[in-house]
Amino acid sequence: MTRTASRFDWIAPVYDALGTIMFGSNLRDAQEACLESILPESKILILGGGTGSFLPSLLAMNPRCQVWYIDLSAGMLRQAKQRVPAATGIQFLQGSENTLPADLKFDAVITFFYLDLFPTSTLHRVVERINRSLRDDARWLVADFIDTGSPGRKILLRLMYLFFRWTCGIEALRLPDWPLALAQSGWLRAEAKFLSSGFIVSSVYRRKAIG
Repeated sequence: MTRTASRFDWIAPVYDALGTIMFGSNLRDAQEACLESILPESKILILGGGTGSFLPSLLAMNPRCQVWYIDLSAGMLRQAKQRVPAATGIQFLQGSENTLPADLKFDAVITFFYLDLFPTSTLHRVVERINRSLRDDARWLVADFIDTGSPGRKILLRLMYLFFRWTCGIEALRLPDWPLALAQSGWLRAEAKFLSSGFIVSSVYRRKAIG
């Protein structure tokens, strides 16, 4: 991806509205669907959290969690900060998986509509970088699009990728097989909830048992 933060800044004020126009409440519902699977008081990494529409729900379910919230866009971060009281102590950082604190290990990672930004070759590197920041028993929450095989959905995906490549400079040209990338990296889907006629899935992944 052409990781230029300013390319995401101008779309930040209308990002949620665009999502609602296109998918109604499905994007928000997908983000909140599996939050309860995170254990109490977990140390949570949120990558590419965008405007943080799910943050109030996360904190309501898990008020004593510790959160590192990382996004490339200063505009997205400003909106996310406005959703929660300053006293929550969330660490807001501008950056990507490449700016993760080297000395921290997380109990859970949240990537909502993040893995779809990368072509397959880059996605595997992103997944492996995230892996190094997770405890062995960590949980990985993913909400994202999946290819249902529907011609109409394929057209919609193509239009979405053209739009975000033009506006935000994303590298990907099409939806990568992110479930396969996670599986190849040792992750198993523990639960899943499907929305928008199966076009959107909210999943919880756990590492495969060894031995």
